[in-house]
Amino acid sequence: MAITAFSKMFKRELDVKQLKSLYQQLPSEINPSEFIKIDIECPCCGVTGGRIVKEGVSSLTKLVVKQAHFAFKNDSCEDAHLVFCDYYSGDDSQNRITNDSIINLSKSSNEVTEAIRKLVCSAIYNDLFQQKDIRNMRQWFFEMRSTQDFLVENSKHELNILRKTIIRSERNRHEYTIDKSIVNEDWFNLDEEVYESLATKFSYPDKIKEINGMNYILSRKTNIKKAISISQKNHGLFDFDRSRLEEKYRLATQLSLKIIKLDNFLYTKIGSSVSKVRSNNPLMAYSATLLFVNNWNVNTALEMHTRILKSTTEDENLGNVIGLNPFIHYDAWIALNFSSNWKKEFTEYDFHQEYLTERERLKEIYQVD
Repeated sequence: MAITAFSKMFKRELDVKQLKSLYQQLPSEINPSEFIKIDIECPCCGVTGGRIVKEGVSSLTKLVVKQAHFAFKNDSCEDAHLVFCDYYSGDDSQNRITNDSIINLSKSSNEVTEAIRKLVCSAIYNDLFQQKDIRNMRQWFFEMRSTQDFLVENSKHELNILRKTIIRSERNRHEYTIDKSIVNEDWFNLDEEVYESLATKFSYPDKIKEINGMNYILSRKTNIKKAISISQKNHGLFDFDRSRLEEKYRLATQLSLKIIKLDNFLYTKIGSSVSKVRSNNPLMAYSATLLFVNNWNVNTALEMHTRILKSTTEDENLGNVIGLNPFIHYDAWIALNFSSNWKKEFTEYDFHQEYLTERERLKEIYQVD
């Protein structure tokens, strides 16, 4: 559900309460429902035809159980959002894992998110950038994610085997070696042994050397775990190749690090490591916005941030917007896409069946369940 919508009349993104307050100032002969239907647009895909859905109140506790929001329906009362929209809920909805990129800056108990929201408020209030810029950025990302670059398939075995071809244990450097004594070790894991064994049948993927940072990405277990999760949730769907964001990802990281150096609070909360900066979605969303409105120029984006820091605002509602971190789970997506291309070299190899067969063999050898 869309908590905010973009008003063409008022040229800003508003929640239900804010929109009601503003349209009450319009001439009385204007029908509110008709006005909203033609005025508001989905903040992501830009469709019109919206209506207000009142907040839900529990009949027992009298407490609000569902926030007031906007719904967009067509003449047949079906979901009017475009298929790749973050708010689309039809049966053929696509890429739901990508919805993680949405960063709600309206309300949060997170201190970093609140700090970023205040920066956005100041920027909008002082006309350094506008809510429409954030909306335009979401539209840019929407168009990018609508491109179907590759088919996502459940790649649990492929990803685990690929990782083991890179970080083989010394014991299994050339071929898998049975060592029954390891069963007594706390770290023993039958699946890990299965993937160690299967990986010895593959050589090191030389294409990794052609892609900057790919060896590191694939060697990180956290990236592989997330990539597996994405592959399972998006199985059977098409998605876009995140490598198209590589340069912009680097620039957003660079700008975020510079922003932290100028802010003791953010430095205390996040630190200055690249991994922590990249994992902080509100900060990356803010940096991406600054870069987007400055044509992805780090220097001018940083200058704008400096002006924002020196400015104040009298309207903190201006920060009630939906931000966007287009780089969320970037490394995992890159790992998944690489794995998708890598396994095409082994069309005759049944990864799932080979896993089942080898697991049964090692299960019997190590006498474990």
